[in-house]
Amino acid sequence: MAETAGSAATVEGPGTAGATATTSAATDGRAGGLALRIVRVVLGALLAGMLLVMALIMGFGVWLNHELGEKTADERPLMTAAECRDRTERALTGTVNGITPAVRYRDSGYLVLPGSHYMDGTRSPLTSVSRSLRLTTTVAAGRHPALAAAITDYWARNGYRDIQSREFGHRPSAGYRTEHTATSPEGVRLTVRLEDSGSATLSQTTEVEIAAEQKGVEAAADRVYGNRGSGPATPVDDPYWSH
Repeated sequence: MAETAGSAATVEGPGTAGATATTSAATDGRAGGLALRIVRVVLGALLAGMLLVMALIMGFGVWLNHELGEKTADERPLMTAAECRDRTERALTGTVNGITPAVRYRDSGYLVLPGSHYMDGTRSPLTSVSRSLRLTTTVAAGRHPALAAAITDYWARNGYRDIQSREFGHRPSAGYRTEHTATSPEGVRLTVRLEDSGSATLSQTTEVEIAAEQKGVEAAADRVYGNRGSGPATPVDDPYWSH
């Protein structure tokens, strides 16, 4: 019995130790591989995060450079102030003088809105310029359709594009209203608003405004425009338009 136990001890001792050593080595290898994969994942995440931060910094730099006053392509003036003045003059006076029988009007003069400020306090080189005419000839509400037709017909004969008309109908707070828009051959955007003061009868009148607007105009001194407009005018009775 003692010999058998000894033999068993002789057989089992070395074999068990070898198996244990092999298992430990395999476990250490798997642990090492797992640790290496974790390190790679962490390094990859850190690298991706660094690249994202760099991209954000570069994007912010481009935006900041734009906002700090660089005159980029889309901020270059489309026209000088003198060109804007002359084009607006031709579009407005051409339209109002194209109405037959002739009408009288008062002039608002030019309104120049400066461009927005950049972050460093400098201002955009672009301005928006508008000017409008209001008819002082009394227009009876019953002549509303005829006046609208006279204006849009003039536009069509003289190469205006994008001619559109919108009808707003009768409203409790005001009368019948239509709005007509077009772009002159030189690029001036015109809007004509006709609004009756009440129901569409010949005893009511129509307010008429012809407005022009241009954007992307080079900033300039007020003296370039010159026109300060005209003050209030007495309504003028016309044998055709007023009755």
